[in-house]
Amino acid sequence: VDLILSPEEKEELSSSVIGKCWGRALIKKGNLELVYQDFRAQMFEPFGSPKVMECHNEKIAKDADDSFIQNAADTWVEMFRDKDSWPDVIFMFVLYDNVGHGRDGLFFTHLEHFMSKIPPSWNGTLLLADRFWSAIGVTHRSYHKYHLYLEEINEMVHALNDTRVRWLDGMGISREMVMYSEYGPDGIGASQHFHGFCDVPYLEDMGQNNTMRVCGNVTEILGQLLLSHALGTKKQFDLEKLEEPKDEALEYCHACPLALTPFKLVAYPEVTCSEGKLHPRNDDEVYSFKAKQKICPQWCLEHEVDEVIPSQSDMINIRRCKVDLADVTTSSIESASAAKVKSQVTPAKDKPTKPIMHTFFESVVGGCCGMSQEQHEQLLKAWKESWEARGWETMILTAQDARKHKDFGTLEKKLISLEINEYNRRCYWRWLAMVEAGGGWISDYDVFPLELTAELGAEMGKNGTFKAFDNHVPSLIHASSNEWDRVIHLMMDLLPNKRADDTVISDMYSLLEVSKSSSKNSIVWSYRVKTSINYTKGSDSLSLDCSKYSKQLAIHFSHHLCKRAASAQVFPLANVTIDEAVARRAEAALLLMDDYRNCQAF
Repeated sequence: VDLILSPEEKEELSSSVIGKCWGRALIKKGNLELVYQDFRAQMFEPFGSPKVMECHNEKIAKDADDSFIQNAADTWVEMFRDKDSWPDVIFMFVLYDNVGHGRDGLFFTHLEHFMSKIPPSWNGTLLLADRFWSAIGVTHRSYHKYHLYLEEINEMVHALNDTRVRWLDGMGISREMVMYSEYGPDGIGASQHFHGFCDVPYLEDMGQNNTMRVCGNVTEILGQLLLSHALGTKKQFDLEKLEEPKDEALEYCHACPLALTPFKLVAYPEVTCSEGKLHPRNDDEVYSFKAKQKICPQWCLEHEVDEVIPSQSDMINIRRCKVDLADVTTSSIESASAAKVKSQVTPAKDKPTKPIMHTFFESVVGGCCGMSQEQHEQLLKAWKESWEARGWETMILTAQDARKHKDFGTLEKKLISLEINEYNRRCYWRWLAMVEAGGGWISDYDVFPLELTAELGAEMGKNGTFKAFDNHVPSLIHASSNEWDRVIHLMMDLLPNKRADDTVISDMYSLLEVSKSSSKNSIVWSYRVKTSINYTKGSDSLSLDCSKYSKQLAIHFSHHLCKRAASAQVFPLANVTIDEAVARRAEAALLLMDDYRNCQAF
């Protein structure tokens, strides 16, 4: 950041959000974009680890069904979601503390997972280094291991067999800085690990005595290296035709918590953006992050401390608390970032007698499809209330459920290669989530029950055949887990290898292709979901035409239905525009549910 900004633009760098960021920061200037994400590979759990809630002091760092390594993988997928904005160069720290013991299993387990998600056609450079970019883990006490370190690193990078990957030997680059070492010759690498700004005495900035103060020599080398990879070689420039740089406006975005703890790693974060020179962090930015912090529950605070690590400002007590999956609550419907999901996992002898109606929700940052994040959550709440009022249990599935499926990575890689947007990729994910949930019923969360009571649902669900009740529109479906798996693989097989410019790809169109194939006879197709609103206009009000709702299992409050009803002025909410009708579906659906119950009363 220091290298690319003018003196005026970076005047407030040290007091800005960008100046000390434990989250996501982004700087845009002209055609150059720099993105920073706090990654911390040392926090990653081994794959397959038991689900635990992790608390850092009194705050929740990780919900029980969350995973640092999975969130990191999601962030990696986010990086490559848009081919037009693929990075030219990536610098990533990886965990390597196993010098002298041969091939490091954790190094490969983590790195190979990320490598598998890099599009084959990406022609950028991936620069790797250990987490201090210095071999610090081996040099503090055993300088003689440095050469062994280099040999092992070279062997492991070679084993990756990818010419786009290179390892940065930070210690080698900084060997001339031995006189700045904090611990003497054997601790040369330590002189690279600093947090203070050069114009602030280290004693004042860190609250520590007898520490060194390094003003970015090594960091500047790294910055120049990254910029040179992004901008290209001298051969790519016609030096005679270079013009004076234009006065490009600076834009910067951030999602930077106030402190390292609780550590968070979130894909698609909600960022705040500004233009012009950097400004000091203001009160709004301070309090917005304070409001999002969640407090560790008392039962976990009473748990024995698993690990204590130092930070700049405090000692961090880390507690990793195992949670009974029957009581796990993940991200909440009331939360600003995701849906609250209560696990329905119970011992076989205690299985509920009520059938379960599933839905799938994974938020898109900032909302989507004509609705804000809050409006999506209101619709989820209305969906839950309505189905439970008809006797059902409800369960909200998320991306965490979908990722359990062994073919999630294969499907996601295919969808990304076809440039499918976030919303439509999530629609495919729900199919995998239903396989992992054990099959059963699912509806869109804008589908509300009419005649489909829990009793009728239990009876209709005795047969595990794949049953689509809105024909090829996957708004209401019942199938066994095996059938869910069979049909999603049919859909995957029918995906094109290349997307034509005018081709719409979604799970609805994929299911339509299945309906046209030879597999059609093994699926029960029907039209039992109502796709219109039927009110009769009175002099000053609307009354529901009850006769139009008989023999319909449910009603789908789709975008199309809401727009059509608002245009015809038969939408349950009076005096709304077409856009408002879409956004306020939760209110409208609950009103129609009340009117439908009145129909049944007569």
